[in-house]
Amino acid sequence: MTTWLERVTMRTPNELEGFNMKTPDITYKDHGLFTAFYAETKEGENAWRELASITDGTGKVLTIQAKQFIASLRSAGYTVTKAKKAEQNLDDIFAELEG
Repeated sequence: MTTWLERVTMRTPNELEGFNMKTPDITYKDHGLFTAFYAETKEGENAWRELASITDGTGKVLTIQAKQFIASLRSAGYTVTKAKKAEQNLDDIFAELEG
């Protein structure tokens, strides 16, 4: 039986050439008991789908397991960073939608 990480395609050196270091493949956010992962690039989407396949489609793991998942993704050649805090609050979003 293969693990979810073994099903994630590792990046080749050619894919890493010219890679935009400003956009991580996957970001994560600690929500207390769970840590959620978010795909930010096309390659990140593939890795996220594999993660989702073992997390009932949520892309979330117990926070106590997050470091292990992050390390596994990085060892496969993906860039993983903590998600930045949103600059907008809900009031700003609703005002924009009404405008």
